[in-house]
Amino acid sequence: MTTQLWLHQRTGADWLKDRNRAYLGDRPRVGKTRTLATALNETLGRGHHALVICPAIVRTHWRETLADVMGARNAESVLVASYDEIVRWGAEGRDALFEECFPDVLILDEAHLCKNMLAQRTQLILGREGYARKIPIVWAASGTPVPRHPGEWYAIGATMFPRTLLSHGIKRYEDFEHRFLIQREVMMRGVKRFKVVGLQNDEEFRDMLAETTLQRTLDDIGDEQPKLLWQVLAVDGDTTALQRGLKPVANVDAEFYKNPNASHIRKLVGLAKVAPVANLIVTQLSESTEKLVVFAHHLEVLDGLEQALVKAQIVCVRVDGSTSQRLRDARMLEFQRLPGVQVFLGQNIACMMGIDLSSASSILSVEPDWVATNNDQMGHRILGPNQKSKHVVTQMISLAGTIDDSIIRQNAREAAMQDRMFEGKP
Repeated sequence: MTTQLWLHQRTGADWLKDRNRAYLGDRPRVGKTRTLATALNETLGRGHHALVICPAIVRTHWRETLADVMGARNAESVLVASYDEIVRWGAEGRDALFEECFPDVLILDEAHLCKNMLAQRTQLILGREGYARKIPIVWAASGTPVPRHPGEWYAIGATMFPRTLLSHGIKRYEDFEHRFLIQREVMMRGVKRFKVVGLQNDEEFRDMLAETTLQRTLDDIGDEQPKLLWQVLAVDGDTTALQRGLKPVANVDAEFYKNPNASHIRKLVGLAKVAPVANLIVTQLSESTEKLVVFAHHLEVLDGLEQALVKAQIVCVRVDGSTSQRLRDARMLEFQRLPGVQVFLGQNIACMMGIDLSSASSILSVEPDWVATNNDQMGHRILGPNQKSKHVVTQMISLAGTIDDSIIRQNAREAAMQDRMFEGKP
């Protein structure tokens, strides 16, 4: 039986159906997959085909949603492939697909993954002979269309919306760069480069996005979704190993691009947080049946947390970059459906997009990402149809006086830029 659509999904599907090129930029966890699948079902004619390109971790979710919305037989006309598969196919595989089973509709899920104009996947999808240049209908989607700064939207914009860019007098990237980006010269590991530090002509940039993109926030959707609250939780950790490892570093709190040892520092800081975070989790869950999502960047940090939870007899499942797709699906399902599984341990990069962990009402981000929109993606994993709480919380764990301070400040700067780009907030 097909799941009933929320009102914003119905209006989103209708909006897509009216456009051959469109970007669905609804915030994470508001149901973009079902919106896209509904629009596809009502657009795709008999005997026609579609291609969905998405992160590997959400292929199963896409196939299940398509079968639910379109029916199992009709869903067979849609090929679901990951970005990694597209790269493995290469240009020859792409051309073979066009010859054998030409898609009428292309959906790019988490389209911000095509932000780098020089990357192979971007060239295969958005380049002169790419999928998006030849397929008649192309819908892109991402809860974070611009991960860090406006320049990362250009590759999608130039391919899908060239007329919009031209109407603003933009013919090439240099025009876009001069119009919208504020940059400053910095030294990054001994190399002089330009770093984007701000947005200019933000009202014009918002107008340009409004011509191409539909973006609804949780406030726009209203009571259909719970509210996500953000907190920074400072902890005290064992800094013995941390200080020993930092002897060669003059300034622990230096900006990332000024500190060649930042990656090493970040790992030591993460390890210093294992014990206090483990104690926090055990205290929180020892007499509770609630579920908790815990994200970390380093495998060693996940190892330490997993060992502490097992010792405390708290049942957890883990998904990291080495986990197979079959096990990822199984472990996410266990966490969602089995009451005794209380903790989901996830590696940031492996779990930040597309997955549903909404049986939990809170997240501990042990090692917050440098990129604000990546943290936003992770925070929204607990929003979804299974969420019963009106307010859900993501706590970013910080070890005060360390590189965590730089990460938190960087996130604040990028979040402010996002507000200016999409919501017109000063």
